[in-house]
Amino acid sequence: MRSSSSKPLIKSPYIRLLLTLTALSVIAIPTVAAQGTTSDLAIPDPEYAPDSDGDGVIDFLDNCVFVANRDQRDADNDGYGSLCDADLNNDRIVNAADLGLFKQVYGTDDAVADFNGDGRVDDIDLGILRSQFFQPPGPSNPDSDRDGIPDKSDNCVIVANSDQRDTDNDGFGSICDPDLNNDFYVNFVDLGMFRQVYGSDDENADFNGDGLVDDADLDIMKAYFFGPPGPSKPDTDSDNIPDKSDNCTLVANNAQRDTDNDGFGNFCDPDLNNDLIVNVIDLGIFRQVFGTADENADFNGDGTVDTADLDIMKAYFFGPPGPSNPDTDGDNIPDKSDNCILVANSDQRDTDNDGFGNICDPDLTNDLIVNVADLAILRQVFGTNDENADFNGDGTVDTADLDIMKAYFYGPPGPSGVAPTLSETQ
Repeated sequence: MRSSSSKPLIKSPYIRLLLTLTALSVIAIPTVAAQGTTSDLAIPDPEYAPDSDGDGVIDFLDNCVFVANRDQRDADNDGYGSLCDADLNNDRIVNAADLGLFKQVYGTDDAVADFNGDGRVDDIDLGILRSQFFQPPGPSNPDSDRDGIPDKSDNCVIVANSDQRDTDNDGFGSICDPDLNNDFYVNFVDLGMFRQVYGSDDENADFNGDGLVDDADLDIMKAYFFGPPGPSKPDTDSDNIPDKSDNCTLVANNAQRDTDNDGFGNFCDPDLNNDLIVNVIDLGIFRQVFGTADENADFNGDGTVDTADLDIMKAYFFGPPGPSNPDTDGDNIPDKSDNCILVANSDQRDTDNDGFGNICDPDLTNDLIVNVADLAILRQVFGTNDENADFNGDGTVDTADLDIMKAYFYGPPGPSGVAPTLSETQ
């Protein structure tokens, strides 16, 4: 370690940057050896060569940027270090297929599934696989929206904005921040503010930065309605635990209760045997403790394993525990892909292509509120086969469709996991 009084071995910033870009972060240079030891050069200069995981391998060269792996072991030679690569079938997503392959070699010395390289495929490796479930493998300074700004520095992680424009300086880029009153929720208050400046050049409401607050900006607001801006630390279930720290991302559980310490909160973890799939085995275990105070099977934490807990288990049946891929309405469409999250509609029928399935979308004017304007349109087509107003898809606009509209009156359509995205407005 250099003393505080020593000076950099190579003073020229140009030369130091060149060393970084040419992977010469560790090299013996006799001409400077007199000023310090060659071991000094094994420590990358963070100004020019960041090393996020502190493993002595700069991010530019590291095959696991956020997991320390000084040995850079990569058993399947796919460019991802084994320690951050539980993607056994190399399809860029860690899921049940990889778990199946893992089970086949559990207990062996399979080099690829032995993620930590201790010579055996065991529970430690299973823990690594779990931590990456429903995620891509590895590593390298991800840039989800491909705008040239790494996610960890990007003020709009999933919407490209290389200019990083943030007119209200709240940490969210303008193009993903229709939260005009900065309360971390986009709703009618923001819409009211938006209407006041519609047609002007108000920089905060001009989300896309084209110089005019117009319908394109309104479409951006619609895409975020009844949700948070960003992401940058989204909190999808509004339990005041940011998603990246939340052990149940889509189910509010600010107590973060996790009695089996598997990383999934009890409220979203009916996987009693911890094999990452909720099925009849878990149901068998649940039946054995039904009526007791078993803390693991008492998913809602009310002190008793009862029918309320059984309902939670049903919601996850034949799926994984936790935050990833719940199917709330049981229509075999995961919530994140479902255009009606709370109403079963396996056909995903959406005749007006607004991202909300017909059966949960009596918003005929597409202004994100169901009211008398929509009722007037329904009356005009009542008795016809108008496809947009035929919410249940039975071929006729009738009292059944009117009942659906009543259920949503003075509220928004949806919710939908596939609400209009920014790409659809461009």
